[in-house]
Amino acid sequence: MSASYDLGMVKLSAGYQTISYNDNAKNKQTVVGFSVPMGALALDAAVATNDQVIGAGQIQAQKKVVVYAANYAPSKRTSVNFSTANAPTQGLAASAAQAQYLLKTAHSF
Repeated sequence: MSASYDLGMVKLSAGYQTISYNDNAKNKQTVVGFSVPMGALALDAAVATNDQVIGAGQIQAQKKVVVYAANYAPSKRTSVNFSTANAPTQGLAASAAQAQYLLKTAHSF
């Protein structure tokens, strides 16, 4: 389930999802973010969490990701996106954080 609301200067968004497995394990995911449009430029930020619950409600692993992005559209058909995320590496939740970067240029025909 997710929702967003446009306040004009800022667009807020939030989402929640629960996945249940046959062995009573659950995976709970949440995301909260916002976007600030400024003409052809939009600045975005979001925080997402992923809780793995096993058995009687005990949280087995908890992960949190923070994402920042800048989107620039110089024309209707061309866009440039830069984003960065700070996420834990695979494995235990206490593992070291890993920074990830993405630069993307797109043009539609």
